[in-house]
Amino acid sequence: MATRTPSLVRDGALVVAGTLIWHLSNLAFNLVAARELGPGSYGDLAAVVTLLYLASPLFVSVQTVASRMTTGAWTHGDAAAIRAALRFHARRLWVAGLLLAAGVGMASGGLARFLRIASGRPLVILACAFPFYFLTHLQRGVLQGTLHLRRYSISSVCEALVKLLATVVVLLAVSRTVDAAVMAIVLSAVLAVVVNWVLLRFLPRARDRAEPVRDTSGYSLATLGCLILLAVLLSADIFAAKRYLAPHDAGLYASAALCGKIVFFATSCLTVVLFPVFSTRQEQGHDARHVLRKGLALVGATSAVLIVAYTVAPKAVVTPLFGERFAPAAAYLGLMAITFALYGLVYLAAMFLLSQKRSAGLAPLAIAVVAQLAGFFALHATIRELIAVNALVFASAAAVLLRMALGPEPASRPALQLS
Repeated sequence: MATRTPSLVRDGALVVAGTLIWHLSNLAFNLVAARELGPGSYGDLAAVVTLLYLASPLFVSVQTVASRMTTGAWTHGDAAAIRAALRFHARRLWVAGLLLAAGVGMASGGLARFLRIASGRPLVILACAFPFYFLTHLQRGVLQGTLHLRRYSISSVCEALVKLLATVVVLLAVSRTVDAAVMAIVLSAVLAVVVNWVLLRFLPRARDRAEPVRDTSGYSLATLGCLILLAVLLSADIFAAKRYLAPHDAGLYASAALCGKIVFFATSCLTVVLFPVFSTRQEQGHDARHVLRKGLALVGATSAVLIVAYTVAPKAVVTPLFGERFAPAAAYLGLMAITFALYGLVYLAAMFLLSQKRSAGLAPLAIAVVAQLAGFFALHATIRELIAVNALVFASAAAVLLRMALGPEPASRPALQLS
């Protein structure tokens, strides 16, 4: 079977647009919730949603491994095995999602006390989305790995629109509570699975017996470890703010951090396009570092534009988005933008190493997490101290990972084999 060769510029632009719409739906979700709930309750919601960010490595690792497996099979013309593997793993991931949801439900009371939120009920509601997130990310991994990027963008846009509609309807018309806001997340996760099954109909019929494409245990573990560390780096500051700052300040920090993370979200969509390109070049025995350099240039240029905007007119960003009650957060936007631009470099370099089946990024990421948590433990009296810890950790990790990614590959490095 001939491998599909789409226009990466055209389809990549669609993925970027679709992913940005998806991120904008998350932003809209937070904006509507912040305005309707106020700083105190929004701080509770931010803590609940951050639990989803910490669970996201489980879901994103499924997508990353599925993408990498699919790229190998698709490049070598074994498309029929992809649907077989999709069916095989979907059943097992659904069961895993149910078990994870049950575990979160049983631990919801303790988690609520740790996060200092009034009830564990929002955590139970959020856990209902976990089985659907496993399936969604498996499906999107296949779309990504086969470079069906237009279909991937359709998937992202559909989930975004449902989440936005559900947020407006539930929060504004039904109930202005944290529980209602979390329910909108669950509704979007359910519909995404249905849409993705339709988008995957291009795959040829699977063989009668569904089996995994290849043994990927080593690569899966390395991917999961890498993404867990990346998620902790991205989200630990919200927990630290909720734990150490006063409730009002924690809400301000959450709003400023969300604005800062927009810088990362605006560039992370490039990785969706670049990861299968990196993987394909590795499968074909070609050097992918020149593609990485182009990606870094795009990330840098996009981040620079947002950093300037945040520095020159921070109030024009915060007040229209969150309202006057969050206006004091404007003082921190420039620093937040720089901090999460550095995280964007960390993320791209780490994903490049994974695409090349290199586990070398695990050690510096682990050291960065330890340094970050130790920094928050020692410096947490003010919002600026939390930002300073993140900035220093992200800058150091980015320097190390980029040197690994752009430098010559070690001649005797251990390979993470996919077969």
